[in-house]
Amino acid sequence: MKSAQAKKIRPIILHEGDFLRMVREGEWEYIERNNCRGIVIILAMTDDQRVILVEQYRQPVHKRVIEFPAGLFFLTKSVR
Repeated sequence: MKSAQAKKIRPIILHEGDFLRMVREGEWEYIERNNCRGIVIILAMTDDQRVILVEQYRQPVHKRVIEFPAGLFFLTKSVR
């Protein structure tokens, strides 16, 4: 079992583009969205009006979280 005071590993930016930042943190590699301007939540419900939640591990907070299914809203640059 891991200690509550587990050593934090400093994230390393592997690459950063206009829309995504690639990060390595210990053995984990993940993508951050660096131009996100908002979040969209989908309120998923069953036929009997029960709300659906998802549980997943989130490396940036180092914990499993229970959350609404979600997506992101991006503002893009105009193309010339």
